[in-house]
Amino acid sequence: MATILVVDDTAMSRVLVASTLEGMGYKTVMASDGKAAIEALDQFHPDAIVTDLEMPNVGGDELIYRVRSLADVKLSDLPILVVSSKADLATLGELQNLGVNGFIAKPVDTNKLRETVARLFIDP
Repeated sequence: MATILVVDDTAMSRVLVASTLEGMGYKTVMASDGKAAIEALDQFHPDAIVTDLEMPNVGGDELIYRVRSLADVKLSDLPILVVSSKADLATLGELQNLGVNGFIAKPVDTNKLRETVARLFIDP
């Protein structure tokens, strides 16, 4: 069963995304910010990441940069989907440069989340 790391500082958003993914057959691991997500990478070895951008401690953009910079190719090449209310053109361009695989604007449309995950990530 594929595992997806869900990273968001808002508990309601984390639970909404995680429950949608679990309903698709994925296992989820949740983290409340980028710092906790980095620690979870070593512990849980996820198959993909869904992350917010604006979080305390380590934000999503820094998390993505750190993941893409890892020496372990299995981790540095993980599919990453950003779910954020920050959807301006500059941000989207920055995310593209960081190697993000997809973007969904908040508030989360669970149908769009399911469609995007099915397209981007491995089967559960």
